Amino acid sequence: MKIDGITPAGKGGETPKKSETVTGPSFGSFLQDAMETGKAEKARASAMPSPVMPSQLVNTAVANPITREAMSQLETILGDLEMYLNSLSNADVPEGRLGPLSDSLMQKKDVLVGIMKHIDDPKLKDLISQTASLILSENTRLHSVGAV
Repeated sequence: MKIDGITPAGKGGETPKKSETVTGPSFGSFLQDAMETGKAEKARASAMPSPVMPSQLVNTAVANPITREAMSQLETILGDLEMYLNSLSNADVPEGRLGPLSDSLMQKKDVLVGIMKHIDDPKLKDLISQTASLILSENTRLHSVGAV
């Protein structure tokens, strides 16, 4: 099953659809800023995405336990989204398996959005909001395609 607008990883020769340019800091730069809370200078933006840091390192650098929990859950959800994307790109994955993956993402999104009101960092709130929006969009696509 293929959903328009998503280019599966590892597929070549496809022309990607034009999409709106996303602005704002990357997730890697957000994590870098969180790690450098004691520094006065802001980290210089790099052209290449920053490597993802292990959650243990992030959790020790962030003092607020709610923020640590949100970042940990966000990292898990982003990993699950990657698994979902890989499932979409694999023709061997039965169509019926995508529904439970999508439903699981929706449940995790609900928990994360519930935590969002307790977070003070606007960058983290924005990242959670964008992730929740993506999950909702993909869930809607999956169920509207399945209903046709």
